[in-house]
Amino acid sequence: MTTTPSPPGAAATPASRPRVLVTGGSGFIAGHCILHLLEQGYRVRTTVRGLGREPEVRAQLGDAGMVNGEALSFVAADLTSDAGWADAGVIVNSCGPVERSDQSSRRLARSALRQITAIPSARTLTATTT
Repeated sequence: MTTTPSPPGAAATPASRPRVLVTGGSGFIAGHCILHLLEQGYRVRTTVRGLGREPEVRAQLGDAGMVNGEALSFVAADLTSDAGWADAGVIVNSCGPVERSDQSSRRLARSALRQITAIPSARTLTATTT
């Protein structure tokens, strides 16, 4: 993942770093990304299919040693809508189709990729699934 370095002589603070959007927050890869980003002092927003998953995901991350959990927020992802994707400076796309042979899953994955690559403020996109 590419990060934005702080200017020489300036201490990096969470407020000075871009917010990182990690899609697929309940997944294995996303969990590791979230833990690392929080440890490095980033503000992280992650997507889940339903906000009812937040306590479960927070508990899993806590069991894995999460630090700075107050810098983590959750949003319900609607891969069929363009709303709610625009305030991240860095995006880690770790969500993918449920079944690779399923046409609707591929259509949703293409839709998600189209949405996050269209965000004008995003400087970095890292896709971690096929």
